[in-house]
Amino acid sequence: MPKLCFTDPGLASHLAGIPDPDNLCYHSLKGALFESLIIAEFLKYRFNKASELLLARSTRA
Repeated sequence: MPKLCFTDPGLASHLAGIPDPDNLCYHSLKGALFESLIIAEFLKYRFNKASELLLARSTRA
C-alpha cells in the first residue's frame, strides 16, 4: 500500500480528529505528523532556494 504524505501537518491533524496541540502529545500519529512537518520544511527550503536562483539579477540591469 502506498504511503500518503500530507505536506500540511495542521490539515492532517484536523482530518485525524486531533482538536488541539495538547492532545497531540498522546496521539499515535504524532511521529507521522512530525515526519510530515520535516518533509514539508525540506520541500519548502528546496523549492524556495531554486526560485532564488531563477530570480537573481545582475547589478547592470
